[in-house]
Amino acid sequence: MEADRSSQYSRTMTIVRQVYDWVETALWAGITSFVIVFVIYIAPNVPEMARRAEATRAMNNAAENSAYCEKWGMKRRTHEHVLCTMDLQGFRKKIEQDLADSSFP
Repeated sequence: MEADRSSQYSRTMTIVRQVYDWVETALWAGITSFVIVFVIYIAPNVPEMARRAEATRAMNNAAENSAYCEKWGMKRRTHEHVLCTMDLQGFRKKIEQDLADSSFP
C-alpha cells in the first residue's frame, strides 16, 4: 500500500515537472519572440515617433495659445496677438521647466 502511494506520488511529480518545463519553455519562447519583434520593428521607430509626438504637441500648444489670445480680444495677425502668443509660450515653457525641476530632485 505504501509502495503504491509512493509510486503514484512519483508519477504525479514527474507529470507536474514535465508540465512545468513545458510552460517555462513556452514562456521563454514568448518573451524571446517579443524581444526580437521589439528590436526589429519597434525600437528603430521610437525616435521618429517621439519627434512626431513633439511636433504634434507644439502645434496643439500654438493653436491653443492663439485661441486664448483671440478669446481675450486680440485679433489674429496683429502685434498684440503676436506678443500674447509669445507670452503664453514663455509661460508654458516656465511651467514645464518648473515641473521638470520638481520631478527630479
